[in-house]
Amino acid sequence: MKRKKTDARAQIMQAADSLFARQGYRRTSLDDILDAARVSRSNLYYHFRNKRTLLREVLALWVEEARQELLPAMKNAGLSAPERIRAMIRALARRIARIGPECGCPVLNLTIECSGSGSPRTPELDRFFADLLAAIEDCLRKGIRSEEVRADLDARRTAHLVLAAMQGAAVMARKAGTIRPVQECAQELFHLLNEPSTRAHKGVVA
Repeated sequence: MKRKKTDARAQIMQAADSLFARQGYRRTSLDDILDAARVSRSNLYYHFRNKRTLLREVLALWVEEARQELLPAMKNAGLSAPERIRAMIRALARRIARIGPECGCPVLNLTIECSGSGSPRTPELDRFFADLLAAIEDCLRKGIRSEEVRADLDARRTAHLVLAAMQGAAVMARKAGTIRPVQECAQELFHLLNEPSTRAHKGVVA
């Protein structure tokens, strides 16, 4: 009996994972999840209090996957700072390709979807993006000091630009059904960070 309950929980998680990724949280109903998981409503409520509880568990998996796939590039001592940024965004492209370009990046999608009033609280997302932003900023600061990154760039503002570009490219990838926008984003930011500053050439470094 215990095995059946465990299997049902896994089925529910798998169904919610797929539906939240493809349709979004708001457009996915409990009935959709029940149909996809092929379990009874009582079975679902045995394992999860409500849809928000289910979202938190799925989100925890998504965030951990994203951490494991994106953050290692930022710690690769064998790469320059611009190369680390490019490697991180290329890792995002691979992640989107694995999940399916038509889904984009579920973590990024959920960030947009849960930004309005009445949306479920997602502190896990806040922590993930704060950590990602801090890793990018730290990488840029070190790159500026080692002269791997343009000296005229502000590390904090540029870190926000990198993160915003990643999010925008992921949305474009979902709309276009291809990871090309993310790949191009990686290459363009790499060139931006490496490009000699006109102001620096003139002897004025911010």
